[in-house]
Amino acid sequence: MMARASVWTPDQVTPVTDEPGVRGTLRLSTYRPDANRSSSPSSHVSRFVPGPDYGGMEDNDLRGFLDGRFRWGWNQPGQMHVRIGRESWSAARPKYGEAELFRVLHRWSGIVLPPRSSVRSARLELTVEQGCSRAIRLVLYAVRKDWNPGSGGVEGNNTSKPRAGEAWWNDAEFQRKPWGLPGVGFASFSHPAADTDVSPLAETLYQPGDQGILFASDALAGYVEGRAAAAEPVLLLLKVSDFQEDIPGALLAVYSANYGDAWDLTRRPALVVEWESDAEVRSWNQEVWLEYGRIVTFRPPAPAPGDTCALTFDSAAERKAPTLDVRAMEKSEDAGWKRVALPFPWTGGEMELRVTAAPDPVALGTSFEATLRDTWIRTGEPEDQVVRWRFTSPTGVAREVDAEYRGDYRWAVDFQPEELGPWRYEWRHTFTDQPYASPPGRFDVVATEREAVLDFVDRLEKSVSEARLAGSFEPPDLHRWRIRFSRLQRAALRFEDPDSFRGESGRELLLRLDRVRTALSGKEVPVEIPFISHPPPRPEVGGWTRWRVRMAKAMRRRVSRLTRWVRA
Repeated sequence: MMARASVWTPDQVTPVTDEPGVRGTLRLSTYRPDANRSSSPSSHVSRFVPGPDYGGMEDNDLRGFLDGRFRWGWNQPGQMHVRIGRESWSAARPKYGEAELFRVLHRWSGIVLPPRSSVRSARLELTVEQGCSRAIRLVLYAVRKDWNPGSGGVEGNNTSKPRAGEAWWNDAEFQRKPWGLPGVGFASFSHPAADTDVSPLAETLYQPGDQGILFASDALAGYVEGRAAAAEPVLLLLKVSDFQEDIPGALLAVYSANYGDAWDLTRRPALVVEWESDAEVRSWNQEVWLEYGRIVTFRPPAPAPGDTCALTFDSAAERKAPTLDVRAMEKSEDAGWKRVALPFPWTGGEMELRVTAAPDPVALGTSFEATLRDTWIRTGEPEDQVVRWRFTSPTGVAREVDAEYRGDYRWAVDFQPEELGPWRYEWRHTFTDQPYASPPGRFDVVATEREAVLDFVDRLEKSVSEARLAGSFEPPDLHRWRIRFSRLQRAALRFEDPDSFRGESGRELLLRLDRVRTALSGKEVPVEIPFISHPPPRPEVGGWTRWRVRMAKAMRRRVSRLTRWVRA
């Protein structure tokens, strides 16, 4: 029996949202070092972001005085933000008459492009965590000396003395190789000990309220091209302009390569490189337009073993990029799908490409897994901290899960979502006196296996039946279950074709769906659901006509009463 009704509207339970899907051009190019020069090579864009697809970047938060007068300056390669500029003067934190100065090192290794590539453009994108009340000019330099970013000092906590060989304010390698001047500060075109050139690669102007910082220039593109061709890391110094660096309070905090959980990379630094290569031997293009959540596969011409491949999706305006996966078809046995976001070598076999119209997919029946690392712990031991994740389903149902501490300042969460569609999440902790709540993240639960969908159909039928027997759900629950049922039904039918749907597979599916219908309605579903037509609508009548109808009815009642009186 259903519990008593409450006042609600469907949009309050599941607000109407729009997921537009994906639209654009899928492009696959293959490259060979000894290929003839292509006169019109295809253009590709590679986005390097620290995370699962690319693990070659680390940034260091350097801090100190220009003359190096600091006992220990933290290098902090593993914290959630880095800072650029000079902090405000604080009497509570005296620094012997001087406000502390911050600069940032970026080390991008493993920027691999196909042979004979030329970089058409390059840009460095940063996300602001804490801004400034005045405009600040930021400058980007190429660094001439390589360094070891380190792992947070002798205690691995980013606040301890650097290990030998780690970078910090005074040294490219602590106790081994100093910077030319403290803070990567010696600029020269010709001196062999120079830390940077005199001229920067790029500059940009931060305005109060800006949410992001962007460096882009031809010089930056040329530098990235040369370093990639030489298989050398891209080495960058970020600083505030000399003039403003001397003014206390000209300080910005931007999210670092290690910010937040390892799933949501939107706030981490990104090096975006647009390139082309005249070693291209083939280019295959396919227009793609998919509704949200749909999946399509393609069989492009097979690359040769040893070819380098690049896969790019040029999205239409205001459309998110899809998720791209590739696998090799070997002797009729499917190799596993592998997500691709950067150029990759091909080992041989027939290629299959998969396009998923969801930016951050998690397969139904599998778990959402993410890790978080943060060394800035001030309220107790790391193992005693609670990192609580809150997941909100597409129909508005919230679930809370506490992450498990895995050591080395790492917390991991494992959560199995039960609904198809876009999920939202956030996490909270009290590592410091000020509680912290993350910006919202998202992932998309999609159906990739028929059996997983059927399993969740059965789970839904069981949940609804148990709740109905217990009388423990309200109308909003029924509304959510109906939406979940519709999405599971749609997903299940995507695994059917006309033959299977009218065969044993289809009959099995219909039986399972009907069991959910029975649970939702409280009525056994007949073999044939009858068609019941609606009665024709009553015609609308005007005010004068309504008055005449009412008068005629009143007259008939009076005549009837008079007739009964006469007969009596």
